Amino acid sequence: MYVIDASIALKWIVSESDSDAADALADQSRQAMIRLLALDLLLYELANILIRKFHASSTAAKKGIETVLDTGIELRSPGFPLVCRCIEIAEAQGLSGYDAAYAALAADTGATLVTADRKLAAAAKPERFKTISLADF
Repeated sequence: MYVIDASIALKWIVSESDSDAADALADQSRQAMIRLLALDLLLYELANILIRKFHASSTAAKKGIETVLDTGIELRSPGFPLVCRCIEIAEAQGLSGYDAAYAALAADTGATLVTADRKLAAAAKPERFKTISLADF
């Protein structure tokens, strides 16, 4: 079981370095070889990135979100305990609340966090969750 963050899902929509590795991850999920998890926050993060950074039209942004959903990813809504864990990780590691939320989900579920974000990956050991860089997947 793997938790992915926006740095991974964006590569399914926009061609970036390591997009091939991200696509392989998505293919494994579609074939039910692995299970992917993320917070529903992921969709809002992606919409913001697509519209603000890439100046995508609403049609293109919606298509991008559909691409992510087509991987079979399981989206979860955080409850209060997960939000509390997120706050603790953000404070301890100097992460944004968004990044800490993915870390908290990985810690809570025992899943491995797959990320292309080096700062987020570095937070894993002190917070006792497993992580793997996309480049190493």
